[in-house]
Amino acid sequence: MRVHHHSPQQLSVCPAVRTRPHVVSRIAIVSSATPEGLGLIQTGTCCLGLVCACGEAKVKRAAIVLASVCTVLLLILFTPRIARRVLFSTVSPRLRYKVEVSQYRPFPFVERAVFLNVYRDGRTRTVHKLLYTGDLLDSDFRDLYPHPRFRSDDIYELGDVMNDGSVGRPGSVRIVNAAQEEISYLLIETGWYKLVALDLKAGATADLSLQYNGGLSCQAQLADSKQRLSGAVSIVDSADSKESRQLSLTVRGGSLAIESPQPGLRQSHCCASDRPDPEHEWLY
Repeated sequence: MRVHHHSPQQLSVCPAVRTRPHVVSRIAIVSSATPEGLGLIQTGTCCLGLVCACGEAKVKRAAIVLASVCTVLLLILFTPRIARRVLFSTVSPRLRYKVEVSQYRPFPFVERAVFLNVYRDGRTRTVHKLLYTGDLLDSDFRDLYPHPRFRSDDIYELGDVMNDGSVGRPGSVRIVNAAQEEISYLLIETGWYKLVALDLKAGATADLSLQYNGGLSCQAQLADSKQRLSGAVSIVDSADSKESRQLSLTVRGGSLAIESPQPGLRQSHCCASDRPDPEHEWLY
């Protein structure tokens, strides 16, 4: 019986099968002993090639599905940030500052997040500062906090303390930057009112009239270190009190203190009821 020897080029088999040469040799010997030996070898080779092709197709399909899923997730996460909608754009009296209030809907698009962006002399000073979060059942931010305006060239404000046409309790606030660096922004919130003091130099002091309703929250960011500081108080006034309350906000040594020489001030949880505290803003 003659045994026909075939070269590796004639046996084009899957790489996985080539790792077991004794299997291929047995197939070649047994098949060549029959009249149809060569045909059997060719058929076996084609079957092995078909198995390899099927395996490669499955791997490709899995890779395509994975890539598609990743693409969809990236679009869900980043498209809303790119496709933000500007609600307000306001320029300061001396044209030095421009403040934009923008909104986007984070996935799964049930909530709304509103942010503050500040530009000074055409350069970005504050970006993506969270101002408000709400859902589909809440009123539009522009209805809740209307009338964006500059009180002065570096004091920006939104809304009114009372949203029913009445007035809040009278008061005044002194802002003191006792830190060793500039403050990028200092946000004060009470009732349906938000005030933003911009670029407070180290050692600077600002005195402002301020109405309030039930409490006050504050948040500041240092310019160089980017450290964020926050604090909040509830304010309890007697029903017959008509005295104007004096408040002070002092940034010093990595802390923000809210104080008053009059009684009725109690430390409270930061921050405003319509947005998370600074430690959880990253979720938006």
